[in-house]
Amino acid sequence: MNILLLMGVLVAIVLFFYIKIEFRKAKDKIFITLFIVFILLSYFSFTSVLGGRKINFASFSGLSEAGSIYLSWLGSIFFNIKSITGNAIKMNWSGKNKTRTG
Repeated sequence: MNILLLMGVLVAIVLFFYIKIEFRKAKDKIFITLFIVFILLSYFSFTSVLGGRKINFASFSGLSEAGSIYLSWLGSIFFNIKSITGNAIKMNWSGKNKTRTG
């Protein structure tokens, strides 16, 4: 009986460390995947925002102009998200119709 208990404890310890290592690997894979997605989204948004403009990326003034356009575009996105979130919070989310009286 003591041997079975000892083997059970050893199996539990081995499983614990195996699961811990696998979670660490999965966390790294998720981080790498999210990082790649972030880079791709940044690239495609940058090219879509600046696609129709003739900007000289070889000069400092061109890079400055591109950066200011892109950052103002990002700022407007965050402002719109803030506005939408604020309006969603102000909405009446209850299931009762409060427009009727009586």
